[in-house]
Amino acid sequence: MNRKKVFPTPFGVCSVAVILCAVALAVFSVLALSSASANRRLSEVSAQSIRARAEAELEADRILALIRSGEPPEGVKAEENGYSFTVDCDGVSALSVKVDTNGSIILWQLIRTAEWEADEGLELSDPG
Repeated sequence: MNRKKVFPTPFGVCSVAVILCAVALAVFSVLALSSASANRRLSEVSAQSIRARAEAELEADRILALIRSGEPPEGVKAEENGYSFTVDCDGVSALSVKVDTNGSIILWQLIRTAEWEADEGLELSDPG
């Protein structure tokens, strides 16, 4: 009676490992889709901002050409040493331009026009 002991293959352990791998893959795929969606929204907002700034710069170039031709359009402020004007970009920022009497650019700057609002969402404990 020469019997060999046969140990059964632990199929339970393999099944648990496969299930854990499947769950991990599902979690990572959901995280990847979420990240891709957030990146797409950020790219769209960035593209809108860049497009608005490019349109404002184009309008400022048009106004600058009119100033250089000697016909400053309405809305351009005549100052002692030249002209100044602003072009709205996207409602929260504007392009501020100052030009001397010869038509040379003194200032070409993007400025914020919306009022700053403090973030009150973070609550810190007062130790004292």
